[in-house]
Amino acid sequence: MNAADKTLLDHKKRQLQINIAVTNWLPWWLPVLEALKELKLPWRFEYFECAKATELIYWEMNLQKAPLAGLGISLADIRTPDDYAVQSKLYDHYPSVRLLRYLPALTHQMKYRDQVSVILDLATKTLDIKPEEEVYLFFNQYSPVLILPFSSIRSLPLDDMMEMQDMSIMALDYSWLIFRSLEYEWTWGKHTNH
Repeated sequence: MNAADKTLLDHKKRQLQINIAVTNWLPWWLPVLEALKELKLPWRFEYFECAKATELIYWEMNLQKAPLAGLGISLADIRTPDDYAVQSKLYDHYPSVRLLRYLPALTHQMKYRDQVSVILDLATKTLDIKPEEEVYLFFNQYSPVLILPFSSIRSLPLDDMMEMQDMSIMALDYSWLIFRSLEYEWTWGKHTNH
């Protein structure tokens, strides 16, 4: 195998790695992104993904092909370096009380499966969240991280969208967190420094 063949093989390998990664987490996000577009709710990416600068060329190619083509994602939505800052801040500010899975220690806790709006009503009151307040919305283990007004989250059909993944709604200044585990454990509260 000559150098050109090795380079081509390396390019194909990197392209395939990105395709596999996207295929693993995009299905969780598609209903959310489609609902935001359909309902014409305001939102933007904090980041769609984080990558090394050397990987941007592969992301640029992937953004033009299925399944990403047509979702309105630009190369500017890929953050470099490959540091998932929002998730890192989450774990720094709100450490887990469990060893084997993430569950932050917050003042309010409830096990609840149905009608997400009930939990969001309780959290809104105790955290004094304003409808126009912009917040982060993300699944803890997957990109992307969205920024949107809290009222947009309230407009989404969340009961249908929040299956099988840990999910966080967090203040942009990290001062409060609403967390739902895949076991339907809800917890919310303020960071101790706020």
